[in-house]
Amino acid sequence: MVRGVMLAYIALFLLQTHAQESGAAVNGGWSEYSDWSACSANCGGGSQYRTKTCTNPPPANGGADCPGEAVETRSCNNFACSGSCAAGSRMTDEGCVECPEDTYSEAGASSCTPCPAGTASTPGARSEGDCVFLPCEAGSFMTESGCATCPANTFSGDGADFCSPCPGRTESPPGSTSADACVRPPMTECAANEIMCADGSACFPNTGLCDKEKDCKDGSDESDELYCQGETCPEGTLQCSDNSTCYGTKTQCDGKKNCPSGEDETEEFCSNYSCPPGQQKCGDGLQCFAKWNLCDGSPDCKDGSDEDAGFCLGYTCPGAKAKCADGLQCVPKKKQCDGVPNCNDGSDESKEVCPDPCEAGSFMTEEKVCEECPANTYSGNGATSCKKCPQGKVSPPGSTSALSCEWESEQNDDKKGRGKGRRVSRVEGGDIDEGKQRKRGKGVGKRRKGEGEPEGPDGITGGGDGSGDPNGSGGPGGPGTNNGGVPAGPDGVGEAGDGDVTTGFYSTATYATTEAGPTEAPDCTGTVNADGTFIFKLATNFENKILRPQLHVPSICHISEQLPTCECWNAECGFCTNTECTVKQNLPDNKEGIEVSVTHEVRRQKVNTLVLFDEEGNLLGKFHYSLLKLMLTHCLSCPTPALLRMASKKQVSTWDISLKNGVMKIMIEGQVYWRKVLSPDCFEVYSKAKRFAFTEMNCDSSFSYVPDQMEVGQLMSAGCEVCSEEE
Repeated sequence: MVRGVMLAYIALFLLQTHAQESGAAVNGGWSEYSDWSACSANCGGGSQYRTKTCTNPPPANGGADCPGEAVETRSCNNFACSGSCAAGSRMTDEGCVECPEDTYSEAGASSCTPCPAGTASTPGARSEGDCVFLPCEAGSFMTESGCATCPANTFSGDGADFCSPCPGRTESPPGSTSADACVRPPMTECAANEIMCADGSACFPNTGLCDKEKDCKDGSDESDELYCQGETCPEGTLQCSDNSTCYGTKTQCDGKKNCPSGEDETEEFCSNYSCPPGQQKCGDGLQCFAKWNLCDGSPDCKDGSDEDAGFCLGYTCPGAKAKCADGLQCVPKKKQCDGVPNCNDGSDESKEVCPDPCEAGSFMTEEKVCEECPANTYSGNGATSCKKCPQGKVSPPGSTSALSCEWESEQNDDKKGRGKGRRVSRVEGGDIDEGKQRKRGKGVGKRRKGEGEPEGPDGITGGGDGSGDPNGSGGPGGPGTNNGGVPAGPDGVGEAGDGDVTTGFYSTATYATTEAGPTEAPDCTGTVNADGTFIFKLATNFENKILRPQLHVPSICHISEQLPTCECWNAECGFCTNTECTVKQNLPDNKEGIEVSVTHEVRRQKVNTLVLFDEEGNLLGKFHYSLLKLMLTHCLSCPTPALLRMASKKQVSTWDISLKNGVMKIMIEGQVYWRKVLSPDCFEVYSKAKRFAFTEMNCDSSFSYVPDQMEVGQLMSAGCEVCSEEE
């Protein structure tokens, strides 16, 4: 019997090897299941899961992925807690059982109550308040009583909380599902002295006819056939002596011949000609030019009088322009500090006009001085203003990111042990002891010398705790091993303090900077915060949650940078059509698609949106996601998996979203929580994705910018608008 099984495995191995070497397709096969995870509840009904991988064998040469799901769940500990069931479960003959999706129960219930019509809940909902409305379909928006149709001249996509107005002077019918429905209505009539463009899209003043400047998109105002050639010229134009050519009245005496014989530019005619409004005569009295062009560094007058040095030194620039340092030239203020010298002396890009950007935690004032952000605000590098912390959260002055904003109650608790010490995880051999941590900070004194905490167990940073002789010092650090702990900790020198901090699955440690330099990291995989701390991942897992210490960046590390998820749905960004509001990505090894890491708190009703474009900036579609639903335009729409909800609920998490080679995945700290293979039609569309942008994101969201893969648009700056309203 055993021999027969072995021969079967050998035969299968030889067949797979032959198929791979011959280039034949190999379909994926599932591995054995892992062990069941720990139960999520000690009583009253919980859940546990186990996983398997598509590695027996992995798909090769275009072979199919493994069918079905990689995760299996089951209920556990279905017995009553103290004689009754907790909220979110119900009593059965076998004990307490968790309420399924779209139901809820209060403590002691014998049955689960269905959520009201049109609403949904996750398993284990504890009250009707946990039942939330399902995301609205495109063309509608969420209200307190459910979905409502978007009114005329607005539109919305899937899962919207509000309807977006159509861009100026465009209209749309009720229930419109995208900006494509917003169109400019056809003109029915024009005002006096105006003419309608041939395509009916707009009216323009008749003085704009035949002036060599297009007023109509279709160019009909400069058409020889319609207006600029003929025996009779339309109102607003003049006819040349050839009785055929028509020209605009604004172009007389502009230094450029409009008539074949040049009679519109003769000295006799122009010396007595009065320039139209907004123009003035050159010094020779024979030419008109726009007043806006006075002293702009580029002569308009043939005699150069509009750029005369004596005149320009005493000239006052218009309000929208600024004088260059030499006093001879006016340049638009909006072009200052744009990286391109507009002043002939280059002063519009000088340090005096464009000082170095302010560091994170400060902002640039109108006087070009950096000032520290006040309490309860924060800023990134180069900010011109400080952003407010979300309502209910506070931060100290000079805060550098939204991560500095904490709930006020949490910050008060932290004050009990704040200082230069370390936050030490009570971890031994890679396990968490009841999820507790001791925070070492300022206390009433250091421990007496020699009486610090003994050498910590494997993976623990040492340090004194308690109070005592102020001249004392902490004990030695833990040795560290290869069994999942952090490296050996330095001898404890932090000031001692008290106050236990209870945490959940996540266990974090802040590595102090010593006189010899920053504490060295085990590896260099991670990102940098705005305050200079480095987030990286350890190999140690606790209940499949990864320890993520913060420390100063080792110079050897190749890292990314956190940038804000700038809102693209505004006029400046052309309502997500301006490529300067996008990130262009070139994946390594010429792979096709997009791969972006977004750090944020994903919520149930709040829909976040990743907008996808091809390389030229043409819209391909949008990926909407929340804790309730995941949607890819025209291709995917499914509930958010339970494990992904559990990993993200009520906490800031980093979603690694990838859309590559026809497969869409969401990962958190290296673990795949959701994976879908696109249909051939969808693959053809989204394989062209080369750019992405953000809309409808949380105010404290950020993404990982990888310099050697990404090119960020000029409007995606540290001071950009991230969200349209307070959350």
